[in-house]
Amino acid sequence: MSEAKNWKKKFLVDHPFCCFCGGRVRSVEPDHQPGRVFFRDRKWPEGFVFPSCEMCNRASRMSEDVVSLLTSYFADGENHKRYIARRDSVRINHPKVIQSLKMSANEKRREVERIGLLPGNGNTYSDLPIAKIDTDIWFPHFRMVGKKLALGLHYQCFQHPLPFGAAIYLSFSTNADFRMGHELKEILKAAPELVMPKRDKLMLGDQFAIRYGCSTELLASVFVINIQKRLIITALSVEDPYVLGSVPNENWVEGPFRW
Repeated sequence: MSEAKNWKKKFLVDHPFCCFCGGRVRSVEPDHQPGRVFFRDRKWPEGFVFPSCEMCNRASRMSEDVVSLLTSYFADGENHKRYIARRDSVRINHPKVIQSLKMSANEKRREVERIGLLPGNGNTYSDLPIAKIDTDIWFPHFRMVGKKLALGLHYQCFQHPLPFGAAIYLSFSTNADFRMGHELKEILKAAPELVMPKRDKLMLGDQFAIRYGCSTELLASVFVINIQKRLIITALSVEDPYVLGSVPNENWVEGPFRW
């Protein structure tokens, strides 16, 4: 048996139940989160692999391809070819996603004035690499990616899956939000621990970084996840939502996946 097969067998023995659907289904596959599509040369970080059933593993693949179009534009060689292949796949499977990004020169002008960005020398407003986000089209994909990450990271913190009856709170911010002065300091007070992932000796902090905080008393955790410095996902997972009192219901995502 190969080293990879030996590792997979041991991993599934050590983590026998899927961490994404409440721990009621046996795990059959390791699931890398965030997905490999978010990283240059598909070099994903060590230690971010989670036990998954077949359905949970496959549930987020298209959403990962969609979100990676915003976060992972790679202009070099094979990375660019993979990016173009993902873009073409999304165009076929979710045509509205690509169409929704398009902005006229006047729309770009109004947006860059709003966020305080100006074209460089020799460039026009239409040349600026900005896109609009239609929340009805994009947020289901953001939520899928964010929820999958939150479920995996909660498992990593507490060594057991988030149970049914638990909840996840998600919010999303782009690099444009932070250019306009989005306040992150208050959130980071609850997430004091910093993780800078790596693969072998390659540091990946410029592509993916996490700040987090966990409460063993409340069985709750908060994560601030930075993907390619273009998308910030803030996730709060809590096993008993009532310990937090009143919460903004429209932002709560039902805990584990239910199939």
